[in-house]
Amino acid sequence: MKYLFSVLLAIALDANGIERLPSSVSDSDVERPVNTLIIVPGTLRENAENLLHMFGWKVYRWDAANFYIDSEYKVEISTLEQGLDFLLDPYPVQAQMIKANKTVLFVNKTKVQRE
Repeated sequence: MKYLFSVLLAIALDANGIERLPSSVSDSDVERPVNTLIIVPGTLRENAENLLHMFGWKVYRWDAANFYIDSEYKVEISTLEQGLDFLLDPYPVQAQMIKANKTVLFVNKTKVQRE
Protein backbone atom coordinates (compact mmCIF):
# COMPACT_ATOMS: atom_id res chain seq x y z
CA MET A 1 0.00 0.00 0.00
CA LYS A 2 2.83 2.41 0.85
CA TYR A 3 4.42 1.79 -2.59
CA LEU A 4 1.14 2.51 -4.40
CA PHE A 5 0.81 5.84 -2.59
CA SER A 6 4.36 6.82 -3.62
CA VAL A 7 3.63 6.04 -7.26
CA LEU A 8 0.43 8.11 -7.22
CA LEU A 9 2.24 10.98 -5.51
CA ALA A 10 5.00 10.90 -8.13
CA ILE A 11 2.42 11.20 -10.89
CA ALA A 12 0.73 14.19 -9.29
CA LEU A 13 3.84 16.20 -8.28
CA ASP A 14 6.92 17.18 -10.25
CA ALA A 15 10.44 17.59 -8.84
CA ASN A 16 9.57 21.00 -7.36
CA GLY A 17 6.41 19.73 -5.68
CA ILE A 18 4.16 21.46 -8.22
CA GLU A 19 1.07 19.53 -9.23
CA ARG A 20 1.27 18.29 -12.80
CA LEU A 21 -1.11 16.27 -14.90
CA PRO A 22 0.11 13.03 -16.43
CA SER A 23 1.27 13.61 -20.01
CA SER A 24 -1.59 11.46 -21.31
CA VAL A 25 -4.11 14.07 -20.08
CA SER A 26 -4.54 17.11 -22.31
CA ASP A 27 -5.71 20.54 -21.17
CA SER A 28 -8.98 20.03 -23.04
CA ASP A 29 -9.72 16.96 -20.87
CA VAL A 30 -9.52 18.99 -17.67
CA GLU A 31 -12.77 20.39 -16.32
CA ARG A 32 -12.34 24.01 -15.30
CA PRO A 33 -14.53 25.72 -12.74
CA VAL A 34 -17.35 27.76 -14.23
CA ASN A 35 -17.77 31.38 -13.18
CA THR A 36 -20.73 33.61 -13.88
CA LEU A 37 -19.66 36.88 -15.44
CA ILE A 38 -22.29 39.54 -14.83
CA ILE A 39 -22.08 42.49 -17.20
CA VAL A 40 -23.76 45.48 -15.54
CA PRO A 41 -24.81 48.89 -16.84
CA GLY A 42 -21.73 51.09 -16.83
CA THR A 43 -18.58 51.54 -18.83
CA LEU A 44 -16.69 48.85 -20.68
CA ARG A 45 -13.68 49.65 -18.54
CA GLU A 46 -15.62 49.18 -15.28
CA ASN A 47 -16.88 45.81 -16.47
CA ALA A 48 -13.39 44.78 -17.62
CA GLU A 49 -11.99 45.71 -14.20
CA ASN A 50 -14.69 43.59 -12.50
CA LEU A 51 -13.81 40.64 -14.76
CA LEU A 52 -10.09 40.98 -14.05
CA HIS A 53 -10.78 41.15 -10.32
CA MET A 54 -12.62 37.79 -10.53
CA PHE A 55 -9.37 36.16 -11.66
CA GLY A 56 -6.93 38.19 -9.54
CA TRP A 57 -5.69 40.41 -12.39
CA LYS A 58 -5.52 44.23 -12.74
CA VAL A 59 -5.57 46.84 -15.49
CA TYR A 60 -2.04 47.86 -16.43
CA ARG A 61 -3.25 50.72 -18.61
CA TRP A 62 -6.37 51.63 -20.59
CA ASP A 63 -5.30 53.12 -23.94
CA ALA A 64 -8.58 52.47 -25.71
CA ALA A 65 -11.91 54.08 -26.35
CA ASN A 66 -14.45 53.51 -23.60
CA PHE A 67 -18.04 52.55 -24.27
CA TYR A 68 -21.20 52.58 -22.19
CA ILE A 69 -23.05 49.31 -21.64
CA ASP A 70 -26.73 49.98 -20.96
CA SER A 71 -28.11 46.56 -20.07
CA GLU A 72 -27.26 43.73 -17.70
CA TYR A 73 -26.57 40.19 -18.84
CA LYS A 74 -24.82 37.07 -17.59
CA VAL A 75 -22.53 34.55 -19.22
CA GLU A 76 -20.81 31.40 -17.95
CA ILE A 77 -17.02 31.44 -18.39
CA SER A 78 -14.16 29.17 -17.35
CA THR A 79 -11.15 31.35 -18.08
CA LEU A 80 -10.18 35.00 -18.07
CA GLU A 81 -9.44 34.78 -21.79
CA GLN A 82 -12.99 33.55 -22.42
CA GLY A 83 -14.43 36.43 -20.43
CA LEU A 84 -12.30 39.03 -22.22
CA ASP A 85 -13.26 37.60 -25.62
CA PHE A 86 -16.95 37.75 -24.73
CA LEU A 87 -16.80 41.22 -23.17
CA LEU A 88 -14.67 42.91 -25.84
CA ASP A 89 -15.97 41.22 -29.00
CA PRO A 90 -18.64 43.86 -29.82
CA TYR A 91 -16.17 46.72 -29.37
CA PRO A 92 -13.02 47.91 -31.21
CA VAL A 93 -10.93 47.17 -28.10
CA GLN A 94 -8.44 44.39 -27.53
CA ALA A 95 -6.67 43.11 -24.44
CA GLN A 96 -2.96 42.35 -24.23
CA MET A 97 -2.29 40.13 -21.23
CA ILE A 98 0.99 40.57 -19.33
CA LYS A 99 1.21 37.26 -17.49
CA ALA A 100 4.42 38.10 -15.60
CA ASN A 101 2.58 40.54 -13.32
CA LYS A 102 -1.06 39.54 -14.01
CA THR A 103 -2.02 42.81 -15.65
CA VAL A 104 -3.79 43.68 -18.89
CA LEU A 105 -3.18 46.51 -21.34
CA PHE A 106 -6.28 47.59 -23.25
CA VAL A 107 -5.79 49.19 -26.67
CA ASN A 108 -7.88 50.07 -29.70
CA LYS A 109 -8.05 47.33 -32.32
CA THR A 110 -6.02 48.25 -35.33
CA LYS A 111 -7.41 47.77 -38.79
CA VAL A 112 -5.24 45.79 -41.16
CA GLN A 113 -4.88 47.63 -44.44
CA ARG A 114 -4.49 45.49 -47.54
CA GLU A 115 -2.89 46.73 -50.69
